[in-house]
Amino acid sequence: MSEWTISEYDSAGDITSVVLDSVNAVEGNYCLKLKIAAYSSTLSETHSITVTKNNFSYRNVRVIFWLKTVDLSSAVFRVTHPSYGSVNLNTGGVWKLYRVTFYYDLLLLRKQIVVEEWDDTISDFVEKNRIDAGAGDPDPGTISFQLYIKATGTAGYSPTAYLDYTELHAA
Repeated sequence: MSEWTISEYDSAGDITSVVLDSVNAVEGNYCLKLKIAAYSSTLSETHSITVTKNNFSYRNVRVIFWLKTVDLSSAVFRVTHPSYGSVNLNTGGVWKLYRVTFYYDLLLLRKQIVVEEWDDTISDFVEKNRIDAGAGDPDPGTISFQLYIKATGTAGYSPTAYLDYTELHAA
């Protein structure tokens, strides 16, 4: 099993904590436990951290996030798959549980990204967004999660984003 890697760039910002614990789960499902807290402390700073899983050899991939982005416009969490593209998640300052599935529809022969959010009232995930990612059979490969923060607004403004837990499974 190939390992997860963490890379940082635009390092003017501050990563306050990173914990990465990768586990090989049952029958080829890969679980990633990751905790990140990050902020940008001045008006012009940007910062991002990327977590990557190489050689993830499944056509359909499901990712579950427990995520909080404190500022609606400045902190973004991006999930990227090379065959499907990217989707941005932003919670507007509250903790939310997201499930993102990179899905190949065998009937339509189309790639899709499905974003679902946990709904406490029905104790299940509810679809919030479905993105058509084009035709063609997706190639398995690298999947990455990126926390991107850019400070905007007034000086001293500190947008913060937290990713507290995530799981990655073959869907």
